[in-house]
Order: sequence, then C-alpha cells, then structure tokens
Amino acid sequence: MRDVVHRAGPLVGLLCLLSACSSGAGPAPEETREVAALHREWIDRDLAATDSALVREVLADHWVTDAELAEAQDDYRECLEGWPTDLDVTFDEDGGTSVGPVPDGPGEAEEFDAFTTGCQDRAYATVSMYHGELRANPQGLTYAEAVRACFDEHGVPDGKELSADEFERLVLGTEGGPAYEPASPEAEQCVRDPFPGGA
Repeated sequence: MRDVVHRAGPLVGLLCLLSACSSGAGPAPEETREVAALHREWIDRDLAATDSALVREVLADHWVTDAELAEAQDDYRECLEGWPTDLDVTFDEDGGTSVGPVPDGPGEAEEFDAFTTGCQDRAYATVSMYHGELRANPQGLTYAEAVRACFDEHGVPDGKELSADEFERLVLGTEGGPAYEPASPEAEQCVRDPFPGGA
C-alpha cells in the first residue's frame, strides 16, 4: 500500500499567487511579530470565514507560533483516528502531509483521499500555511512585487518600463493572453522563486 500526499492546498496556492511564498527562506526567530498589512488582511478574511475554533484561537493575534503549529498537527492526527484502520502521518516543512497506508479496494482510495483532505482542511492547512508564510515573506510582498524586486536585483530588464498593474499582468498573464516566457536563467529563477534569497 502507498501513502497519499497532500501538498499545499487551494488556499495555500491562492495566497502564494498573491504573495511571495518561498520554501527557500529560513524561519524567522519565534519572537518576530511584525505582521504585514497584506497578511493581516488575509488573516482577517479567514477569521471571518472559518468555523474552526482552533483556527480562530490561533490566528486571533495574527501570528502562528511553533507550539500552535504543533497543536494543529495534533488536531490533524486526532481527526485521522476516525479512519477504521491506524494511519501514519508525516509533516513536510512546506506544510504538506503524507498519510498512509492508502487502502486499495474498489473506490476506497477516493474515499480515503476525501477523508484525509477533510482532516487537513479542518485547521492544519490554514495554520501551517500562515506559520510558513509569515516567516518566509515578512514584508507581505505580492508575487508580482517580489518578481519585480528580484528582476531589479539580478539585472533582468523585462517589464522595467511597465506600471505596477501592467507588470502584474505580464507575470501572471491574462485570460486568453500570452503567458510570460522568461528570456534568461535569472528571469526564470525569479519567476519560480522570487523571494529574496531564492534567486
């Protein structure tokens, strides 16, 4: 039997599109509590939308400590106990998880994936995403802002004459429009991981 792997889910992907998530940046000291306006805005939205008491408790101060991340991991493990057989879960540094063993009976894999996804989304997905994001992107840069800063740092001329909105459309693309194609290794690296220290 295999394990099912959950990477950063839709919420994480959406926030990473709007802000410069980076797996390359090291964690900031635990006492760091300067929270950028963009992060406060997103946390406030999640607080208003969530029905999870744990998420509300953790995000109330707009920060996620290591202990609070561990609490969310425990919540995930507790939820997994609802599966008929014993499961093992491992947590990745980027917030992803690996759970198994996966049953291989007819239709069981789909049921298992839905169950484990529900457990992850109960609190852990949101808490782990902010635990990493608040440290990796303390300035709260949008993705486009981070790409532009990376281009400037590495001498990439692409989009230099564009306004902020035009540059964002360049790197994010527009519906039906051409996708941006980096013309140099530096540009490609900035687009892939624009956060300072990633390129």
